[in-house]
Formats: sequence, structure tokens, C-alpha cells
Amino acid sequence: VDLSNCLLTGATFSHTTLQGALVRNSDITKAILGNTDFSEAIFGKHRFNFSNRNLRYIKFSRVDAEGWKLVRCDLAMSNFEGANLQIGDFAGSDLSGANLKWTDLRGSDLKNTNLCGPNLLRADLRDCDLRGADLRGTNLIGADLRGADLTDVNLSQTKVASAYLSSRSEEEAATSSTGNLSNTNLAGVNWSEQDLSQLKLYGADLRGATLQGTNFEGLDLNGVNFRDADLQYANFSNTNLTNTILERADCRKAVFYRATLVDTYIRQTRLDGAMFTSARLRDLNFSCGEFRNVNFDEAKIEECVYVESTFHESSFRDADIRGTNFHRATFEDSSLFGANLRFCNLNRTRLRGSHFRSAILESCCSVLMDVDAIE
Repeated sequence: VDLSNCLLTGATFSHTTLQGALVRNSDITKAILGNTDFSEAIFGKHRFNFSNRNLRYIKFSRVDAEGWKLVRCDLAMSNFEGANLQIGDFAGSDLSGANLKWTDLRGSDLKNTNLCGPNLLRADLRDCDLRGADLRGTNLIGADLRGADLTDVNLSQTKVASAYLSSRSEEEAATSSTGNLSNTNLAGVNWSEQDLSQLKLYGADLRGATLQGTNFEGLDLNGVNFRDADLQYANFSNTNLTNTILERADCRKAVFYRATLVDTYIRQTRLDGAMFTSARLRDLNFSCGEFRNVNFDEAKIEECVYVESTFHESSFRDADIRGTNFHRATFEDSSLFGANLRFCNLNRTRLRGSHFRSAILESCCSVLMDVDAIE
């Protein structure tokens, strides 16, 4: 069908199939287009303005729609698979349930869009503005989100396996912007084995997320909520975890090398095998915690509370733990070799098979119990 150079104002194309149609130099923005199939149609370089239109179920798959304006449109259940949508304007539109597989959306404005449940498999979303968008339940597998602004986005329950969330190489990291996920709802996402070190995650909600082996190195994670998250083997080296919530999180074998944990909420957190070497811990309450093979070597621990905690084969070698409260704590086969324990509360602490060789015990409050091995 050749609709080139036609005046189509008021024309009705509802439930019409126009696959591969020629629509050059024709304005279809005022035609009636409900459930129209324009798959592979050729529109030329005209930048259409469909703002405020009801275009539910419309099909624009594999079309060149670069620069089109679709502000506040109803595009629910539409099909744009494989389309070129670069630098388009979709601000405030409803794209729920849409098919956006393999679409090129680079540089597009998607602020405050409803993207609940659409398929964005391998979509190119580089440098998109997604601030305030709702992407709950979206399929982002293999999608490229490098440089996208995801501030205040709701990404809960999204599928993001193999998605590019930051630069693929050090060279690209030096030249491209980082994804901004500050204050974003990411509850329940599965980002295991992802490198998130180029993202901004300040204040993000990652409750119940699966983040096994995920790399957070060097990030500012102030205020991030990791409650009930799976963080086994995660890398938190050199991160700022001030005011972060780790309640009931699984941090077994996680690495906190040189991390800063101040006022971090860490109750009922699983820390078996975790490494806090050279970390700074301040104002943390580990009371009644159980620590197996946890490494606090050379850590600086200030005003922390370990009341009634149990340490199995854990190490505080050369750690600065002045003033720490270990009241009724139990050390089994653990080492405080060379640790600075000045002003610590060791009252009714149990020491079983542990040693304090070269430790500084000056001015400790210590009525030790069950002492069977102090060197």
C-alpha cells in the first residue's frame, strides 16, 4: 500500500493491516489508528507527534521512528519489536505490556513512563532518561542500560540477567556516564555476579535481592536497604556502608576489605566466613551474633557492642578494638594476636582455646571465665 503524500486527517485505520506500507510525506497523526498494524512500514524521516493519543495495541515493529514524539500516549500492549526509536520522547506514556524487544531507544526520554511488564529483551537503552519510570516485572535480560539515568525508578522483580548496567571496559568507564539508581526501588532483583561498581546506588531499596558474588567495590552505599538480601561472596571492598541496612541479610563469605560501616543496621545478619580486614566499624550492635571464621584483622572497631556474641575460629589479629563491649561474649579457638583491647569490657567473657599473644589489655574491665588457653 502506498499512502505517500496523502492527507489522512480523520481517516480510519482501526484494525487495519498496513505491513510494509509506504507512508512518506503523509501526516498520520490525526488518523484513527486503534490496533493498526504498521509493521515494517516506511515513514521516511518525518518526525511524527502522536502526543496524548490512544494507540493501544498498535504495531510499529521494525520501523524507523527516530525522534518521534509520543508524550503521554496510551501505548499499552503495543509492539515496537526491532524498531529504531532513538531520541524519542515517551515522557509520561503508558507502555505496560508492550513488546520492545531489540528496540533502539538510545537517548530517548522515558521519564515517568509506565513500563510495567513489557519485554525489553536486548533493548538498547543507553543514555536514556528513565527517571521516575515504573519497570516492575520488566524483562531486561541482555538490555544495555549504560549511561541511563534510573533515579527513582521502580525495578522490583525485574529480570536483568546479562544486562549491561555499567561500562563494559575500563576505557568505556573513563568516557561514559554511570547509571544512576539512587533512591530506586530494586526490591527482589536478581543481579548475581554483576559488576555494579560504576553505578550510583545511594539510598536504593534492594530488599530481598539476590546479589551473590556481585561487585560493589568503591561505591557509596549510604542508606541502601539490603534487608533479607542474598549477599554471599559479594565484594564490598572500599565501600561506604554508613546507615546501610543489612538486617537478616546473608553475607556469608562477603568481602568488606577497607569498607566503612558506621551506624549500619546489622542485626541477625549471617556473616560466616566474611572478611572485614582493615575495615572501619563504628557504633554497630552485634549483640547475640554468631561469627564463624570471620576475619577482623587490622580492623578499627569503635564503640561497637558484641554482648553475648560467640566467635568460632575468628580473628582480630592486630585490630584496634579499644572500648568495645564483649560482655558475656565467647571466643572459641579464636585469635586476638596483637589486638589493642584498651578499655574493652571483657566482663564474664569466655575464652576457649583462644589466645591474646602480644595483645594490649591495659585498663580492661575483665572478669574472665572458662579460660583454658591464653598466651
